[in-house]
Amino acid sequence: MPLLHVNGKGLSYVTLSDALKLGNLTVSEVSTQESVPDLLAVNKGDMPVLILDGEELAGAKQNRMLNTSVLLSAHSETSIPVSCTEQGRWSYKSPNFHESGNLQPRELRTHRASHVAQSLRDSGSYRSNQSAVWNGISRLASDLDVRSETEAMADIYAAHSTTLDDFAGAFPLTEGQCGLLIGVDGKVVGFDLVSSVDAYAHVHEKLVRSYVLDELGRPNKKRNTNTLTQAQCQDFIESAKGITYQRFKSVGLGWDYRFSGSTQTGSALCYEESRVHMAFFGAELPEYANRIAGRGRRRQYRGGNE
Repeated sequence: MPLLHVNGKGLSYVTLSDALKLGNLTVSEVSTQESVPDLLAVNKGDMPVLILDGEELAGAKQNRMLNTSVLLSAHSETSIPVSCTEQGRWSYKSPNFHESGNLQPRELRTHRASHVAQSLRDSGSYRSNQSAVWNGISRLASDLDVRSETEAMADIYAAHSTTLDDFAGAFPLTEGQCGLLIGVDGKVVGFDLVSSVDAYAHVHEKLVRSYVLDELGRPNKKRNTNTLTQAQCQDFIESAKGITYQRFKSVGLGWDYRFSGSTQTGSALCYEESRVHMAFFGAELPEYANRIAGRGRRRQYRGGNE
């Protein structure tokens, strides 16, 4: 279900893809040392830059993804919190990162967000459980029968690019769309909402592909063919309004809100009067949530929480 913008233009900013194409944004390793739960983002442009929670950056020593949505202020240098999405490489491919075109699949993203929320409550830091991130990627690769020399999330997307492109084409962008709400087997699993229609147009396909990839690994799952109703969608959004939350200072502009309820979890990046990015998911954790990656799966990580 598309979510449509009805309240005017709002805050102006550009997306990760726009900023990189314009040459206004560079993202690089914080240092040459072997401690990398953070990257250095330098915004040389006149506009803030939005990078979504789960967006992947490829290159440098090891592919990474954002642990939280970040709005980088104009003409700024910001240390941004990340998780590794590639276990088997620790050598430079390029001095700076580029956009991979991928966003962490919904189920893995839900699990990682729960660890980040706990880290914020415990220490005020945007750290993930890196072993759990790798374990989730490994499980997804196995489910989708993908082999990768470096156990990279990007290789899973590449192996199924044709099917994912077909799904993206089946859910085209709607005029005025600023978000999407996804149902699987007749049940709402989550939604993403961006405050800018122009910005959302640049992340729509990424989001569709990220929701679809989870389901490709479950071909034998018993399916419920019931059509998702508008009432179900409205109920899911209304339920999100009553969830308790905590507020934390974002690493960029604004505030990061974390929501935790019995049936939903969520996050929201807010700046001034804009809800820049909101994401809510069903609260149930994925099946692999309590598995711990073996020692062999930690060999390339040099920092952060395990």
